[in-house]
Amino acid sequence: MGNKLFEQIGGTIKITLRGKNQERAINMASTRGVFLWDIKKRGDDLELKVRTSGFSALKQIAEENNFELEVQDRRGLPFIRTILRRRMAFIGGGFLFVVAMYLLSSFVWSVDVGGNKTIARERIIVAAARHGVYPGAPKWTFSCSEVEKALLQEIDDISYVRLDLKGVKANIKVVEKIVPLQNIDGPGNIVAKKDGMVESVLVLDGQAQVKRGDVVAKGDILISGLVIPQPSPYVSPEEQIEMEPSLVKARGEVKARVWCQGYGECRLKTETLRRGKGKQNKYYLIIPGRTLSLNLRDEVRFQFYNQKVFSHLLRTRWGEIGFKRVVLRENIKEVKVYSEEEALAIAKTNAWKDLKKEAGPGFHMVASRVKMISSPSEPLIRVRVIAESIENIALVQPINADAK
Repeated sequence: MGNKLFEQIGGTIKITLRGKNQERAINMASTRGVFLWDIKKRGDDLELKVRTSGFSALKQIAEENNFELEVQDRRGLPFIRTILRRRMAFIGGGFLFVVAMYLLSSFVWSVDVGGNKTIARERIIVAAARHGVYPGAPKWTFSCSEVEKALLQEIDDISYVRLDLKGVKANIKVVEKIVPLQNIDGPGNIVAKKDGMVESVLVLDGQAQVKRGDVVAKGDILISGLVIPQPSPYVSPEEQIEMEPSLVKARGEVKARVWCQGYGECRLKTETLRRGKGKQNKYYLIIPGRTLSLNLRDEVRFQFYNQKVFSHLLRTRWGEIGFKRVVLRENIKEVKVYSEEEALAIAKTNAWKDLKKEAGPGFHMVASRVKMISSPSEPLIRVRVIAESIENIALVQPINADAK
């Protein structure tokens, strides 16, 4: 094992020796300390192996004695290094190719959308690009789960979205919401179902009455079902064809920035009563016109308590006659003092609970802020949480609703 390892490190050469009296060359090599092995007779020739370090000495012996040496094979680390040096460009090119393929596979080169029926493919691709998924995007710059959440918030008509990365391809799978049809047969307007500030207007039928940046209140007309033809700027007034206004059922989407708020508070010092273990019974005899105590001591042993009365009365012509038992149960007063930081945290928690109750399940928050509204002199911390959402506030309403 040791010899083989040494041979691989130092290198070996397989040689064919030709000439007369070949045994003489072997003896002379042994005399000069050249190690030979695997000596085999091949016809008139002799095959043998020699270490790289002894090849020069063997070559000199062959030249001095008119022997012919022919190298058949070279093995070992020195020859591998030589081959590597000769093929460095090829190896370097292969390494660069592997690195290039790895780098290229770390980018998204195509984006595919599936599952959409009524939502335009371009709308989903543009929305995904805004959140970092586009051809040429590095994979390490976005999170699939974060992009999915962002698409759900931005596109209201989507109920489910999944982003999968397969090689250099990004697959976006969506499931559209099933929106129940509104039973409006005739013309109608699209009105605001809540207050907000308009972010975008998409008109499919009707005439837009608002634009981005407008502040609207609940019930305001966003897209009118009364379409008034506008004169074309490309046609002279003389050639304009006068068209009558028409009534249509307005269709479209109006996204607005809406706000919702919640209130919460926490006192810096709170006092609560909890049930104790103490119990006291008091008994009374009731006769017409009087209530007689049957207790040795009438004083109450507890500072805080609640009581429950059990009466057994008989009504007579002279008045009520009977027996009454009063059960007193001890309450223990507990005082809890909060620091301002603790009270603020509790007030925030209560405010968020109040906000979620008011906002409802369809509220997708995009921003929020917390405002402390208590004054330093107050013995409590009061906060208001204001959350912001972008949602579709369009609601179809018949034009003749007031008449009905």
